[in-house]
Amino acid sequence: MKIKKDKIFIILLVCTIALVFSSIFFLKPQIAGDSVSYLKTINFLQTGIKSPDFIPNRIMTTFGALQLVMFFSGIFGSETQVWIVMNVIFYFISTLVFYKLLDLFFEDKKIALLGTLFMISNYAFIRFGLNYLMDIGGWTFYIISLFLLLRYSKSNNRRDLLSASIIVGIGSLFKEYALLGVIPIAVFLIYENRKSFTGLIKNSIIPAVFSSTPIITLYIFVYLKFGYTYADWLTDSYKYSYSSSFILKIAEYIKSFGSLFNFLGIFVITGAYILWKEKNNLNGRTKLFIISAIASFLPVFAWGSITQRILFIMVPVSIIIACFFFKKYKKYYYWFLPVLAIYILINFFMDSFLLNFINLPF
Repeated sequence: MKIKKDKIFIILLVCTIALVFSSIFFLKPQIAGDSVSYLKTINFLQTGIKSPDFIPNRIMTTFGALQLVMFFSGIFGSETQVWIVMNVIFYFISTLVFYKLLDLFFEDKKIALLGTLFMISNYAFIRFGLNYLMDIGGWTFYIISLFLLLRYSKSNNRRDLLSASIIVGIGSLFKEYALLGVIPIAVFLIYENRKSFTGLIKNSIIPAVFSSTPIITLYIFVYLKFGYTYADWLTDSYKYSYSSSFILKIAEYIKSFGSLFNFLGIFVITGAYILWKEKNNLNGRTKLFIISAIASFLPVFAWGSITQRILFIMVPVSIIIACFFFKKYKKYYYWFLPVLAIYILINFFMDSFLLNFINLPF
């Protein structure tokens, strides 16, 4: 049994390394788009000199990641190399934690391996996570918080809940995706203390302090120094929306979801059907975890711009749902592997061919 477990872990490790090198070699990380604004912000933090188009949104949303890049580039001398290495480390952490999450949830390492490979080969994860961007830091802390909350749902050990809150607090300094981890924590606290408002307040104080203190401190600092708030950044996000009409926004969502999920979408839908049919077989805390995890990504629809990077936060929970299908038809496990291979190829050719082929003039 131990040999089998080690074999599965080695397969995961080899696939992860292969995906990292393939992404860097074939997709070629580039300083473009948002990457430029991150470098300008790093330059401002180092020199105090503002570029003509400077706004403090990057300080507000990625302060922790910027500080890491600056600190280690001071030692190793290359901001871009440190940046990629940091994102590769986040990539590996996300992989291992998500694998542990699926293994804990389904108690099946083969299902955990399959689900993890679908996540780490996702278009957004390889294209944007392993690029000169900061999104993967927020995704990583979000995934860690879900894993810790899942442990809490099974053990009822408050230490896991508090650990999830700390992770959310730290992760909020890397990208605001991590803050979405507050929602499942809040759902559990409200449900567990639904009969006692006093108990709810008492049991929520420490998690609230742990999860919110870092980001509130940062927001106050940015406001006092620059007069800029997150409400300003949220308003600005609508300026970057690619279209203003409802019909075109729907088209954007279809295009984004299609490129983000492709074949995975089929498994998510069928997994949701199986989950619904078998919901009565799940214990209450497991169902609560699923509901709270789904609720956690809903705020992304309030964001102005519609991109795969924004919507990727739906993917980890979607894969959990898809794994209900994999688990149900585990005897056909090896039939899923060719589909996974096609899914990976599609994701690697998404930018160079597929999106250009289906691109619409809007």
